[in-house]
Amino acid sequence: MFLIDGLVHSGSNLPLVDRHVLASGDKPSGRIMKMVAEYLEHALQFERLAAAEKDSKLKSDFEKQAKAYRKLAGERAKQLGLPEPPNAE
Repeated sequence: MFLIDGLVHSGSNLPLVDRHVLASGDKPSGRIMKMVAEYLEHALQFERLAAAEKDSKLKSDFEKQAKAYRKLAGERAKQLGLPEPPNAE
């Protein structure tokens, strides 16, 4: 295991876990759920940018970034056995 920005990483595909959660013995679900929500919030921000953008290339780039964040949220939820978020293709 090693630290990345204060988070513990096991070196596998498992999600990053706050080291304080590990030290307390609590389940890490709160922090991980926050990560799912953060991915969705980033997706929404890029969707808003795309909706307001006039330049078609930049609009497309924003849409791709939003889709990538939604995909990350879906993958994280799947790892946790949670329902897939909307539009997490």
